[in-house]
Amino acid sequence: MVENMNLLSLFDYSGEWSQPYRDNGWGTLQVDIKFPDVGASPAFRDVFEFNTVEDLYENIDPSPNGMICAPPCTDFAGSGARWWAGKDADGTTQKSIDLLYQVFDLVEILRPDFWVIENPVGRLNSLIPENDFHFLFEGNDRPNFGKPQYFNPCDYAGYLDLSSDDLDYLAEIDKKDGVGVTFADWEHIIKCNAYTKKTGLWGEFTMPEPKPIKPVKAGGSTIGTSAMNRLGGKSDKTKELRSNAPDGFGKAFFEANQGGYNRWIAEMDGADYIQYELENNPVNPKDTRAISVIEQYK
Repeated sequence: MVENMNLLSLFDYSGEWSQPYRDNGWGTLQVDIKFPDVGASPAFRDVFEFNTVEDLYENIDPSPNGMICAPPCTDFAGSGARWWAGKDADGTTQKSIDLLYQVFDLVEILRPDFWVIENPVGRLNSLIPENDFHFLFEGNDRPNFGKPQYFNPCDYAGYLDLSSDDLDYLAEIDKKDGVGVTFADWEHIIKCNAYTKKTGLWGEFTMPEPKPIKPVKAGGSTIGTSAMNRLGGKSDKTKELRSNAPDGFGKAFFEANQGGYNRWIAEMDGADYIQYELENNPVNPKDTRAISVIEQYK
C-alpha cells in the first residue's frame, strides 16, 4: 500500500467500517447527517453539501482512493416491507433514492480506485435496477451498479482472531439452541460476529475471502441466528447499533481493498500507468479488482 491514501466514507456516524483504514494511516472523511452542525472538520453532515465540483475539491483533496457508503436502509430493507406502500405514497422512498443518486454523482466526479454501497437484503435492486446507473455516465468508462454480492457477519468472524475463551463461550451458548439465552450471551454473539444478517454490496471493489464461524442462535425460533432481531426498538441508538458494520467484515474489506490501479486512469493512460503503479504500489494479492485492471490494461 502506498502512502497518503484517502477514504471518503458516506453515511458513517459510528466509523466502524472506516476504522481499519484510519488504523492503517489513511486520511478519512466521514459524512453523516447525525453529526453536530459544527462546520467542516473532522466530518460533514450531509452528502448534499457537495453541490458543485468546487465544493468537492475544496473539502476532499486529494481525491479519495476509495469510497465506502452505507446509506440508510429503513426504506429498502426487506424487514420493513410492511411499510413500503406507505413510504412510496408519501415520498419517503424517493428521498432515500435521491441519496443514492447523489452517491452515484460523487462516484462519477471523483472516480475512486474502488467504491462500494452496502445495504441489507431488500428491494434496492428493484428500485435501482442494474442498468439504471449507466445513464449517469458517457462512453465506455461507465461504472455499473450491477448485481449485489451478499454476505453474513459470521462469514468474516474469523478475521477477529477470537480467543479460545471466546470460542468456548460461543459453544456453550450454542448448546442452549436459542433457549434461555441471556443478554450477556447475546452481547457475546454480537462481539464475535457469530450471527446472520444478509447484506448486499454493490460497486467496483474486491469481495474479501470469507473466514466463517458457525452462527449461534440468539434466542427463540423467530430470532434464530439473526441476533440483531433481538435489538428491537425505533430509537436512533438501536437503529445505529443495527446498522453498524461488523468488525470482522470491516477488517476483511480493508485487507482486500487498499486502493491503487484506478480503472478510469488505466483507460486513459494504458500500460504506462500500470507500469508506474507496479513500480510504486506493490500489488495486493488479495485485491482481485486491482489484478483485473492490471491484466486488462498492462
